[in-house]
Amino acid sequence: MKRFIVFLLALTAVAHAESYDYAKRIGIGGGYGFEIPTFKTGTDTGDKTGQVFNLHARYGLTSADSLSLGWDRTDLAKSKSMADQYSILWLRRVNATSRMTPTFGAGAGLINYTKLKGDADYLRMLIQARGGIEYSITHNLVGSFDVAVKYVNNAIQDRDNGAGNLVAVIPQVNLTWFFDCGESCEKKETPKAAPMAAAKPVDMDSDNDGISDSKDKCPNSAAGAVVNAYGCVAEEKAHIQVEVLFASGSSTLSAASHAKIDELAAFLNEHPQTKAEIQGHTDSSGVPAKNQALSQLRADAVKNYLINASKISADRLHSTGYGADKPVADNKTAEGRSENRRVMAVIEE
Repeated sequence: MKRFIVFLLALTAVAHAESYDYAKRIGIGGGYGFEIPTFKTGTDTGDKTGQVFNLHARYGLTSADSLSLGWDRTDLAKSKSMADQYSILWLRRVNATSRMTPTFGAGAGLINYTKLKGDADYLRMLIQARGGIEYSITHNLVGSFDVAVKYVNNAIQDRDNGAGNLVAVIPQVNLTWFFDCGESCEKKETPKAAPMAAAKPVDMDSDNDGISDSKDKCPNSAAGAVVNAYGCVAEEKAHIQVEVLFASGSSTLSAASHAKIDELAAFLNEHPQTKAEIQGHTDSSGVPAKNQALSQLRADAVKNYLINASKISADRLHSTGYGADKPVADNKTAEGRSENRRVMAVIEE
């Protein structure tokens, strides 16, 4: 058993290279398994196993925790009875954003027994606990294997045997499809409130350095400082964030990102004496070496677009992937991780 646990932990470590985050996402799916019943008070229908079919809907409360609403049907062939179960389940992913992770959870619900040896239907309450393992086949499709333990008080009633308390073990496999939640999953920004004061002139100079705010790339220069054409003093470098979005684990530029990179190209063309380091950054999720490689590929993708599409001279550009080494926000929160996944252009002369 210890070797098996060590094997699972090793698999989850390998699978942690890429982030699989299901927070704020809705999933639907189904599963199949077998119920192995034990009737505690002497009632025994003669059934040793029964087929279980389930449908479920799931919502990610956080990266680690989710709620699942489920319907299960158990067919007990020998006693010719059925049980329809309606339940709510809390489920936790131990390694929240790993591709493979152990899971555990608990829940409660109602179960309706039908066709019980000539008696009427019976509605009972149940509680259950489960544990297993999940594997993200893709960023949308998740497969799992788990074992549930279910307890129902006075589960079986018939004219011959009276009532029985049920404890059942249910091994089962499940598939869940998670719908995309749009660009908000990859990049979350809080809209800035519009100022309530009277309208200001279109081009202000907030730091009084002689460069209007619309052209100032170093907006906090000291008043009266000698600055260059884009508002930076000689020893200061301008940092320009390039608003590009990548699919998780990908370095392919989306078409929507081209306009943002064109804005950087326009700045470089306006100031031909400048050079730029294109920096790629990631959050801290996953394996550091793979994060660094991915950040380098993303920085290269922006640099290559500037060279090939925007016709910026290659000798004015170089690219560096920093992985998660230079965070600007807290990697412990989803919002912080979103801010840390970025591409920056650092301007130098």
